[in-house]
Amino acid sequence: MRLGYQSYLSSWALLNSGTPESNYGYWFPGKENDGGASGGFEPRPWGRAWLGNKEMGHGPWWYSGEIDLGFSGALRTAATVVSDDPIFGLYAYGGELTRKGSTIEVIPRDGLRDRFAIVRGDMRFEMQLDRDGFAKERPISFNDSLRRISFVIENRSHDRHQSTLTLRGLPPGSYHLTCAGKPNVRFTSTTGQETHLKLDISIANSVETLVRD
Repeated sequence: MRLGYQSYLSSWALLNSGTPESNYGYWFPGKENDGGASGGFEPRPWGRAWLGNKEMGHGPWWYSGEIDLGFSGALRTAATVVSDDPIFGLYAYGGELTRKGSTIEVIPRDGLRDRFAIVRGDMRFEMQLDRDGFAKERPISFNDSLRRISFVIENRSHDRHQSTLTLRGLPPGSYHLTCAGKPNVRFTSTTGQETHLKLDISIANSVETLVRD
């Protein structure tokens, strides 16, 4: 998990961008360099970069190379993942985790906020929205057994529409989904099943709670 998540973040590490106060970039300051990106990094104090075959010092290459492929891959990879890390313990990659008694709360901060996963022991749970996203700075909360999962969907197009929530790895059982406390969907999950739920999204953010009967 640590290596995989670091690989996902690496595509953004060489993006040269910033604010006017930071002079627009860490690697190459100046407004004219804002938004530039490097395709690789020279780790040695001095060496020859194979791209362009130029000698250069420690730092990012002068060339973007195929970094746009890296950005595309990162957008397809972005997720907040909860895991029992052997070093850090219960940890949220791409999020902020707190435990409150038997409830775990995670604020997604992976950049897209449309994929959330839990990888703990034999548990491999994932939920994904096909549009919209989990609300900014609002927690996804759940208990250890996944009997109850609560989250807020952020309406990003500001109109009434349907959004599909895909669930994978739910413990077997009967479930009901409520929206703002009102019953919305009932379904049964079996081992290995992938469930697609059609949600009616109002103009306001939608508070959803998934409960196992």
